[in-house]
Amino acid sequence: MSDFDFADLIWPNDPASFFRDTWEKKPLVVSRNQPNYYARLFSMRDVDSMVYFTRPRFSGIRTETTPTDALRGNFPHDEHLFFEGQNNVAAVSGQFSQGKTIFVHKLEQRWKSVATLCRDLEATFHHPVNASMFLTPRNSQGVPAHFDAVEVFVLQLEGSKHWRIYKPTIDLPLKEAYEPIAGEQVGAPIHEVHIKAGDLMYLPRGFIHEAYAAEETSLHITVAVSVFRWADLMRLALARVAANDVRFRQAVPVGVLGSGEISDAVRAQFEELLQAFSQGGRIEDAMAALSDQFLSDMPVLPGAHFLPPEEIDRIDIDTVLEKPRAMICRVIQEAATVSIQFPGNRMRAPKQLGPALEFIAKASRFPVSALPGGLSDNSKLTLARRLVRDGLLKIADQPGARPRPATEESPEIVPVK
Repeated sequence: MSDFDFADLIWPNDPASFFRDTWEKKPLVVSRNQPNYYARLFSMRDVDSMVYFTRPRFSGIRTETTPTDALRGNFPHDEHLFFEGQNNVAAVSGQFSQGKTIFVHKLEQRWKSVATLCRDLEATFHHPVNASMFLTPRNSQGVPAHFDAVEVFVLQLEGSKHWRIYKPTIDLPLKEAYEPIAGEQVGAPIHEVHIKAGDLMYLPRGFIHEAYAAEETSLHITVAVSVFRWADLMRLALARVAANDVRFRQAVPVGVLGSGEISDAVRAQFEELLQAFSQGGRIEDAMAALSDQFLSDMPVLPGAHFLPPEEIDRIDIDTVLEKPRAMICRVIQEAATVSIQFPGNRMRAPKQLGPALEFIAKASRFPVSALPGGLSDNSKLTLARRLVRDGLLKIADQPGARPRPATEESPEIVPVK
């Protein structure tokens, strides 16, 4: 199965034009007239297998006062409220036949092709990405008008859906949750579109929207980009300044919060701290902290993590290695050591391995012998075998190599962790 990446996602649009003209600015609809465009990602015939093998726990999505016509499936640690009845394929399909939309969160942790797409998008955006499935029966609407605080790509896999898009009440909202909007607040739609199988819709965060499945059942995936904001970067910069400057760690003066007045002394101290932050805050520190957060929170995707030791031992100086698709890593130069960070790991090494780690971070495919830095063959082999064992590198498929039998292909379902 070929992989699906960002260029495929927005085709025939050009990625550079998209980021320049559309990203965070305005909705985009791509009508392709290719119903099978997303066939290799996910389909209706996959839904029952996904539900059976990954066991989402379902609850009714609620607005502030009333339930909606949808069931939300989460992992056990995310949700503990269930609809009445068995939590199995038959019970969920029964709810679907009664008109309920089936919404399953974190599809990237349940289905391999979706996981690969989300990781490729993370390598493109350098922001966290997740995916949710929405299966809506015909003649129904799962959730009311609302806005999201994430960048949204809607992939219409099968069937069709009618969308109404309304002007934002706030541009680029900070709120991190689903936000329903009362009917009298939405106004008239600024766009009304019918999305068919194979089509794409992009919605910047904040745009109010609602969708209705009319004459046919709809299956779509919402791919959400949970952006890091400048506010997040500034917060981390402030945290680093506060760690080094005791003035930021002192308590706000006793009694000032409820007084309704700001004394000259308090105002002067605030201005002093602002000045200290502007002089002491370093973007390098904030970027390093945000990069660490991004990679530390990133789950490890299925791959060749359980190679037998004897297969790793067979790596020699002429073995060609490569990074798995969309692997994200960074090299951190420290006072006496150097380290390379990637999902699930951070390997610290002697300073003399810096050139080799920088080379690995930038390269996609290379023979072990190409590692730079004046290393001995034995040092190159030790480093290469360690990074294959840890999952940053893998042994490249060689031209003419015997293909694996069909029974050895990677399974489509991502196990629950």
